[in-house]
Amino acid sequence: MDIGSICKVYDLARLEYGRAWELQKQLVTRSKADGSNHLLLVEHPPVFTLGRGAAPVNLLASTERLRRLGADIYSVDRGGDVTFHGPGQIVAYPIFNLGDRGHDVVHYVRSLEQVVIDTLAEFGITGIRVPGQPGVWLDEQRKICALGVRISRGVTSHGLALNVSTDLGWFDHVVPCGLAGTTATSMAEILPQAPRLEDVGETLVEHFGRHFELDMTRAQPVDAAEDVNGGAQTLGPSPWQGEGGVRLRGGWEGPSSRQTSQTTQTIKQLTGESEMNPASVKQVAA
Repeated sequence: MDIGSICKVYDLARLEYGRAWELQKQLVTRSKADGSNHLLLVEHPPVFTLGRGAAPVNLLASTERLRRLGADIYSVDRGGDVTFHGPGQIVAYPIFNLGDRGHDVVHYVRSLEQVVIDTLAEFGITGIRVPGQPGVWLDEQRKICALGVRISRGVTSHGLALNVSTDLGWFDHVVPCGLAGTTATSMAEILPQAPRLEDVGETLVEHFGRHFELDMTRAQPVDAAEDVNGGAQTLGPSPWQGEGGVRLRGGWEGPSSRQTSQTTQTIKQLTGESEMNPASVKQVAA
């Protein structure tokens, strides 16, 4: 089977942000070399990340206070402003090689949003897009999923963060994604009972496979380390472990031309261009 049609899925359990970021960078190097695709699922300890477009005023507490509360702070190489990751949130990092697939950055961002919208729908939640604001929302004030990506030479990194049962109090310390007047929400805040992280994770993986036409193949967490450094690093057990060897296959369902045209100008503003240029680096975030 062609390596470009397979995506290895790694469930990394709860992992410190810096270790997951380093693993992303190593897998990006691998993907650029061999065209492979990888999807990391992770739950981080409390951490605030600031993208390249972050405004310091959107971090409402000092770094010293945030560290006293138990949170880390990182400046990172994705686009966009400041966001929070923490327990009860599923973070998905697709390391996808788009170079041979003909996807432009607009199509990629819209497809990530659709993965989340379709996942939420299976739990009875209607997610929407807000024109000019990448990510997934319940309405124009309440955001349930943040999105921030980097694309370098056709290979993606960073990704999306879906609030399942996240402690939303952490968002009081930031202007989420730099958008004044908006609030963060979660699946637990909407539903009578919070879904299990593993159930939401499995559903996300299924829709990633369907929208990107990839065979999603479960791999043990240690395999991620083997893919980049010969197995020298053990990443620990997964909270979303299934039986292994699960493969999901589906047809491409890209966004409509109308939906794409509504956000093309916004993506251009965020990235500087809308067409995929394998030699370029782009950041998009919300």
